[in-house]
Amino acid sequence: MKLKTLLNSPLVISRSPMDFLLILAMALLIAPAVVTAAGNKYDIQQVAAAKVNNCKFIANVKGSSGYGVTHVTVWKNKGKHKALEQASKLNATHVVWNNDATGYGSGPRVSGSAYYCDGPEKMAGATSR
Repeated sequence: MKLKTLLNSPLVISRSPMDFLLILAMALLIAPAVVTAAGNKYDIQQVAAAKVNNCKFIANVKGSSGYGVTHVTVWKNKGKHKALEQASKLNATHVVWNNDATGYGSGPRVSGSAYYCDGPEKMAGATSR
């Protein structure tokens, strides 16, 4: 659909191209916040190290995010998402985050330890960091 056709549409209240661009920019800024709020889809608990004392260590996991995302926090969450995806493929039930780097110099990255917990630890309340 051409921009001129869209701006002449009766559904569009404002007919200024600048208003259209402003609305588009706002939508692009809000979308990452909505995606971030969606949370962890892998059913992996993000816990403190004390919660995995009786669990089996599986592997270290890491994730990073490229540039092009609007906010550093979103970059960090994208890195965590990739690490959680890696932990899910290893059948982990818990992840303990070791560190995160959100500097602009080398791109955001996170690392953690993936564990498999059976029994009461598996149902322990998750705490996010």
